[in-house]
Amino acid sequence: MFIRSVTRTRSRATSGSSGPTSSTLRHATSWSKHTPADDWAPAEAEKEPIAHRASYERSRQTFGEAAARAVIPIEKSSAEILLVAGGDDEMWPSLEFAQELASRGASAGRSVKVISASDAGHRPRLPGEGLAAASDRFRYGGTAEADAALGAKAWPDIVSVLEGRVFLGT
Repeated sequence: MFIRSVTRTRSRATSGSSGPTSSTLRHATSWSKHTPADDWAPAEAEKEPIAHRASYERSRQTFGEAAARAVIPIEKSSAEILLVAGGDDEMWPSLEFAQELASRGASAGRSVKVISASDAGHRPRLPGEGLAAASDRFRYGGTAEADAALGAKAWPDIVSVLEGRVFLGT
């Protein structure tokens, strides 16, 4: 499963240098502090408004070995994991990835729960956040109302996990 997002991060410039150069830029995941630079799969550039889902899906098919190396190693986690995913997410196949991650976690005896809504997109909104504004640059999928409903549905479990008073189960 290809779940890590790829961002370009700047490493510190070498001494005597005035700033980062192309040799000091590296690829890294946005969620992991210590990820090897080769732990990602390439994707194609897209025109605006941007929706990356198709790129993720093509990358998984085209670069299967790299995608397999880029999975979140849930089998190594002892944490309870709560995943919130919209089925109409146009930025990436979040529901599919969440279900695959939960299945791998369950097979490894890990506690993983998926909360989802088929009509929600990429931006579930938690109570008090208000509806997400439309974007001219990105296609997030779903509707503002569906995203808010998914956030409200997930909120009790999020609070319980943060307070440490719930065992999620699978």
